[in-house]
Amino acid sequence: MGLNFEDWWIREPAIAGVSRAWTASDPVAALRRWIATLPEGDARNNAIYNLVENIRDADPPSAFHWATSVTDNPDKRLYLLKQATDAWTRFALRSKDAIENLALSAGLKDSLLGRIRNGPQ
Repeated sequence: MGLNFEDWWIREPAIAGVSRAWTASDPVAALRRWIATLPEGDARNNAIYNLVENIRDADPPSAFHWATSVTDNPDKRLYLLKQATDAWTRFALRSKDAIENLALSAGLKDSLLGRIRNGPQ
């Protein structure tokens, strides 16, 4: 079942409203089943915007991936890439804090913190 609204002033707000509600309640379903099927353009970009805003803290890599798929709107794309990157940075900082507060030896903590800095070896 696809959307087929002829008038943009009906179509654009309808898609934006659906994407806002759906991504807030079930972003994974929106990601797999709906946003990926939308044609390129403002409606898809707005749906991606809502998705990134809702998943960026829980899933920074997916938010970054979706931010890269915004088309024909470099300002929106850059804004979303910054939001996803900031979320990724916050996630890494929270991970470092959590590791530092674990009851582990200094050597194990250094090893785990090194994986955050340098990636898995």
